Amino acid sequence: MATQAFGSTPDPEAFCRDYLALRQEQSDSRPTTDQSLTLLFRPRSLIHARQWDRPLPTRKSETPSGNGKKVIYVLLASPESDESVIRSVRATQERIRRLPLLRDLARAPSLEGCIEAVRQDSFGYARMSEYLDQYKKARPHLDAVRQSDLRALVEKKLITFERRGWEVRFPATYFDLMIDLERDPGIHEAMLISHADPDGKLYDSRGTAIPAGFLLNLPESLQKLILFSCHSRAVLDRYEAARASSSMDIHYPELEERYENLYRTSIPVVALRGMLRSADAGLTGGTPGGRACKIDVVLPEASGRYEILLQNRLIGIMDRTAAKSVSFDCSLLGNGKNIFKLHHAESEARTPPRVSEMRLTTPGSGMVLLRVKEFLSSDGISHIQTIGTTGGHP
Repeated sequence: MATQAFGSTPDPEAFCRDYLALRQEQSDSRPTTDQSLTLLFRPRSLIHARQWDRPLPTRKSETPSGNGKKVIYVLLASPESDESVIRSVRATQERIRRLPLLRDLARAPSLEGCIEAVRQDSFGYARMSEYLDQYKKARPHLDAVRQSDLRALVEKKLITFERRGWEVRFPATYFDLMIDLERDPGIHEAMLISHADPDGKLYDSRGTAIPAGFLLNLPESLQKLILFSCHSRAVLDRYEAARASSSMDIHYPELEERYENLYRTSIPVVALRGMLRSADAGLTGGTPGGRACKIDVVLPEASGRYEILLQNRLIGIMDRTAAKSVSFDCSLLGNGKNIFKLHHAESEARTPPRVSEMRLTTPGSGMVLLRVKEFLSSDGISHIQTIGTTGGHP
């Protein structure tokens, strides 16, 4: 077969790198025969329910949570996609499946073998190049379909939890989740289902990372939190589960080692019912910490939605109120300078709040006014952050 004058098609090496990367991605996400059988007949066995720093109870605790509510928060998006784009990609996939070059590429063991194969088949190479270009452009729509399918599968798997007394809620953001927990002190047990990255950052349904410190100052009425995401160990480390577990039970899934590659970039939703042991478990001794310290933030008038951070840890929120008082464990204060920050929540219009004052109250020093400085954009219109500082631990 004549060698191709490649013309407008991409360089063979660039094409082969893209193709091999796509092939590896699809290979990583394809279960082996043994894994497929497990997924089919025993999906919940893909994971083990674990509790941080304490054995998972095998039966209900002697001191159950009484009539407290049990709520599952699903922070997974269900985005829209263009069906015409999806149909077009799938039609192209059907056509290229019949190409002899596809079989040759499947047998190519290396980059060099791939390059040699495409040089020998100019027609197939042109068609494959067109497909890869189409696939790249359609990727956002394909990802949207996968996300919607994942969300639908979660909802299906959660029916079993609902039958056991759990309520399912779909907050738009982690900020909405925190508002819900704060306004409903009857919630004693919660489960959070979300995506996470390899660094342990949890994300809400809008793709916003949940700030560090999220676990450390949740309402004292919350006695159990089940975290369901991939990269569990990284999540536990980033959000300081070791510290947070002193005041509430923290549960998480531990993935079977042989499935780590298969679920490297997604949560094993098919195994969600493997967390029923955690959902059914009683409480095992988390004791709410003494929140003897308090920060008061006062604005001239009710304005936007704000996060309140201490030493870059999220400790509270303000939801369109002119004043907010947040109690927290005094051990979160440092020995040197303490910095409280007021940030706009994600997607909020960044109108300067013009903070009137920030007051810190501690058992040792009583009430002290913080030195407050507001940082604005260079044109003085958009609020960046407000910082209140004071001395070290009293």
